[in-house]
Amino acid sequence: MKYVGSKNRLAKDLIPIIQPYVDNSVGYLEPFVGGGNLIDKIKSNNKYGSDINKYLIALLEKAQTNISDIPDHISEDEYIKVRNNKDNYDDWYVGLVGFCATFGAKWFGGYARGFKADGITPRDLPNEAIRNLKQQAKQIINENILIKNQEVKEKT
Repeated sequence: MKYVGSKNRLAKDLIPIIQPYVDNSVGYLEPFVGGGNLIDKIKSNNKYGSDINKYLIALLEKAQTNISDIPDHISEDEYIKVRNNKDNYDDWYVGLVGFCATFGAKWFGGYARGFKADGITPRDLPNEAIRNLKQQAKQIINENILIKNQEVKEKT
C-alpha cells in the first residue's frame, strides 16, 4: 500500500539485516507496520503488525477480512465529505479515503489528481492506490499476519 514513510523501497536492504534475528518460536513484531510493505517479506510463522493510527489498522484489518467491501474508486466529493465528517464513517473507510484518495499518500493531504504521460489524459490515482492495497492485502492474508492498533499511554 502506498504510505508516507513506506519501507518498501528499503525492504531489499532491510530484510537481510532483520531476518537473521527473527526467532520462529517467538515470531516477528513490526511496531510501525504502516502499509505492510516490510512485514509481508519477513519469513516467520508468527507475525504481528502494530501501528498507532487506528484508521490505518482498521483499513488493514478490513483488507484482511473482506476486501470485496472496498470500493474501486473514491470521488473528490466523497473525499471531502469523509475528510470533514470522519466520525460519520467506519474507521476502515476513513483510512481508505485518508490514505488512498490523497495526494502522495499523505493523510488527507488533498485529493489525488494526475495525468498520464501524455499530460492530457487524467489518471484515476485513488483507483490505482486501491488496486495496490488490494494486491497487498493478498500477501497480508496469505501470510496470516495479526494486525492491531497500539495506543500510546502517557506516563504519569
